[in-house]
Amino acid sequence: MPQAERPKPDKYYEVKGFGLGAAILTVTQLKQVYSLLAKVVGSLNDPTQDVLQKELKERLQKADIDVDQHIPIRGFANRSILDAKHADAQSLAHKDQLDKVAATISECKAIRVKVRQDGEWVEQVVWPLQILFHNIAWYLAYQQANDLRGVITVTRLDRLMLTGLLPQRRSVKDMLGAQRRLHLLCKRCGGILLSRDGKLQEDVLGLTFRDSGVTNEPKETLNQKQLKALISNGSMTLVRFRCTAEVFAFMREGFNRYPPEQMRLSAPRPGDTWKLPDIGIEQLQPCLDENEPRPYPVEFILPSWTVEHDIDFRRWLFGFGSRIVIEAPEPLRKKHQDFGAGIAELYPASATEVHEPADHGISSTSEDKTPPC
Repeated sequence: MPQAERPKPDKYYEVKGFGLGAAILTVTQLKQVYSLLAKVVGSLNDPTQDVLQKELKERLQKADIDVDQHIPIRGFANRSILDAKHADAQSLAHKDQLDKVAATISECKAIRVKVRQDGEWVEQVVWPLQILFHNIAWYLAYQQANDLRGVITVTRLDRLMLTGLLPQRRSVKDMLGAQRRLHLLCKRCGGILLSRDGKLQEDVLGLTFRDSGVTNEPKETLNQKQLKALISNGSMTLVRFRCTAEVFAFMREGFNRYPPEQMRLSAPRPGDTWKLPDIGIEQLQPCLDENEPRPYPVEFILPSWTVEHDIDFRRWLFGFGSRIVIEAPEPLRKKHQDFGAGIAELYPASATEVHEPADHGISSTSEDKTPPC
């Protein structure tokens, strides 16, 4: 089409149904896209996508596509515990502030924020990297702007205050590189709690740091020699526990919990009908004692900060109760013991003598005294 005959940019949006249907997606696919977007706005309470959802619905209706009668196929069981409508006006959980941050991410610009640390508000200049949803709420991942190490942090939106939009801009390459570091860190620790120590982050990423800054790209995978070195210098920790057949069956279903090189799972015992898939996970020797209720060993190699401070990790592991026995590290084993003892103290023996406790598949106290294999 000659240049003079092309519609003006503002006229593009007036064309009903332009680019819809078989030109890009089928009608069914468009309904599914709208359904997922509506779930993000509704269940996950993301106010930044509210305008997009309304506009998409309006366009689809103009193309005679009725999304209100569409039966959703996929959804989100999780939901945000935060209500953006009642968030503090300066908090990033408020739609107006979050829209500004979303724009700075796309423009690769810096912002000034206040974050609550150790009971005090601390002002920082940061590069916002990505808005992430995790379990119960939205978080902002950001990188320190005035630090050569570029420490990456993830903080819940309502715990951040936007105090300024800055003209500082960096390249798309640097932004994408920082996002890659973020995703690798989250992958290796299995969560979003990251250490404030830049040296620890670099070790876990396999980075080399000089006075002028980082000198290499992060490693997509870590070999066993590198992992042993990281365990030796304290950057990563070996977590080892033994578990029941019931718990181990659950472990065998979660091969993507951590990278394969960071996981070691028990081999089958004689008579077991299952086998581990060949995906690079090292196999451990199981306990062959038929009277041992927790014969299956499991090992995870995780960043030290995850083992020491990540409440989500501890909640998940301790949730197995007495069906696991933690063998290493000793501080985590002690926390598990204290966790169980603290619950036991809430229920004195005199209060439970009337009825025998029901067996819900959790090992008895006598089994807890079984020596390790």
